[in-house]
Amino acid sequence: MSAHDSSPEPVDHDIRMSKHTLRSAISSERRKRSPEETRKAAQGLRDVFMELPLLRAGPRVAVYVSHHGELSTWLLRVALAARGVCVVLPTMSRSGELRWSPDTVTLPDGGGGWLGRGDSRCARRGRTGVEVVLVPALAVDTRGRRLGRGCDGYDLILRQVDPLALVLGAVHDAEVLDAAVEPVPDEPHDVPVHAVITPSRILYLSGEWSAPGRRMRTDAA
Repeated sequence: MSAHDSSPEPVDHDIRMSKHTLRSAISSERRKRSPEETRKAAQGLRDVFMELPLLRAGPRVAVYVSHHGELSTWLLRVALAARGVCVVLPTMSRSGELRWSPDTVTLPDGGGGWLGRGDSRCARRGRTGVEVVLVPALAVDTRGRRLGRGCDGYDLILRQVDPLALVLGAVHDAEVLDAAVEPVPDEPHDVPVHAVITPSRILYLSGEWSAPGRRMRTDAA
């Protein structure tokens, strides 16, 4: 289904209720996290992501701007900018067209202050195409099914992402679910991820990616 397809999708109320129940349970557990636990999770996400083998190829990386209750990406965005990685943020036009805007994250200036950063190299590369996409999630199961907040915004984004891009869902370790035991309920409009990243590891879920993070598709060369 395209991003502009307005045909109605049949609603399965049982699936919607299952999603709501799981979403509420995970959100409740996240609210119990202390500021220290939240900070350590953000540090772990940064450290694990920065070891991603694909970063060596100098890709354009799309990262979500975290909001309350989501795994924080602030430290990651700073680390990527400091390394010189081209970081972009997803935006949607009124017509539903996906655009990538250069991140304007600030960096420490070495003297206790901060420097604004707008990566002109990202701007010069245009507004389309990314090689790595990090999206928020409340849960991801081992078949790549992702539970979001129920707004469908990132499903709209992912339907327009280059099919050769690596898509990672960011969750806490306990939010990686065994699809054989507790599958994430999914609907036709839900877009799966290729891998899940937590504060301690990356787990590749798609057969199109090898464990080191290299695409296994023969047409990816």
